Amino acid sequence: MVRSLLKSDNYLELNLDRLSDVVIYPYFECNLRCKGCLVNPPRSEEVSFLKCSPLDFREHIEPYQIERMLSWRVKNWVILGGEPFLSNYTPVMLSKLSGNGRVIVYTNATLIYEHLKEHGFDSLLEDVLNHIDRLIISLEGGRDWTEYIRGKGVYDKVHYVLDHIVDKVDVVVRMGYFEDNLQSVLGEIQRLNEEKIPVILFPRIDHPPLDVNTMYYFYNAVASFDMADILLPSYKNFLGLNPEGVSCPAGWAKVCVLPDGYLIPCQWNFVKIAHLDWRDEDIEYAFTKWCQHAFKLRPECIGCKYAYRCRGSCRVARDYLECPVRYGGKLVDNIVNVLGEVREVNRSKVIARMKKIEGLIVHGCSAG
Repeated sequence: MVRSLLKSDNYLELNLDRLSDVVIYPYFECNLRCKGCLVNPPRSEEVSFLKCSPLDFREHIEPYQIERMLSWRVKNWVILGGEPFLSNYTPVMLSKLSGNGRVIVYTNATLIYEHLKEHGFDSLLEDVLNHIDRLIISLEGGRDWTEYIRGKGVYDKVHYVLDHIVDKVDVVVRMGYFEDNLQSVLGEIQRLNEEKIPVILFPRIDHPPLDVNTMYYFYNAVASFDMADILLPSYKNFLGLNPEGVSCPAGWAKVCVLPDGYLIPCQWNFVKIAHLDWRDEDIEYAFTKWCQHAFKLRPECIGCKYAYRCRGSCRVARDYLECPVRYGGKLVDNIVNVLGEVREVNRSKVIARMKKIEGLIVHGCSAG
């Protein structure tokens, strides 16, 4: 039944000339030692803004690999890490990608902070930001949780950077959520939204997932903000609010590139499917076969009226994240008490808000 409701029989076949997203890990090193993260520090003794060379990393994306990917047609280039602003190759990589699709960079912002404090907003920083269409900066809620997870002083450094670049580049704040920091996250969303800074949310995979009821109420709370969205898992799919019926694009409209050139379905799934050195048709064939195996409903989803649109949501997250409508919940006009705070939720306003913040959809996790 699910296949019959798709747009065509080729819907889940990879086409490298029609990609929504290519996610790139240029290397796996970072200047921070965040709790729950296994990323290593670089070998260099001089860790600062754009100072490390490729030799400072165990593995590093190669220039020929970037050139190889430029032969594809890509809507979004998403740069993850480690910390992208460690490497002196980053400006070259960004300049090559710029103009061939939207460039989105995730950062902890601390190296940008150090550069701003020492040099101000100089030509180097300006040139780098000119090649970035969206800069996504990480927090973990308010000051206490951010500093507990990311280190002392990080919260103030991030806000210093936001204050100095928010009018120079499109900025979004990314926050991780789990049961203990939900109230802190909601408070930080309110602060950032008052400053007209949008927020995207992901669950922290190093903590137990929210139970069904907590997730449902948390989704309602986030839905009451004008500039906030939960990208994983996507409640637009869970609640049947996505008119196109598009689910997770991993493997058929999105691929992720590791520093060693291997291709995986997304940044959450490290199953190696193909390699950049393969021919296009071999890459496409390998991912198409993976999609045929991976895009299946889990048993508890069978019979759900949203199943044909959601298809179980994220292929990875569905194995450990609960669905907020699993027990018949739905987003309706109501007053909800979320973690001790009363909020009014209006379904029609939420739908209108989703259309308004469509630009928050950055790399397919929200399946928009």
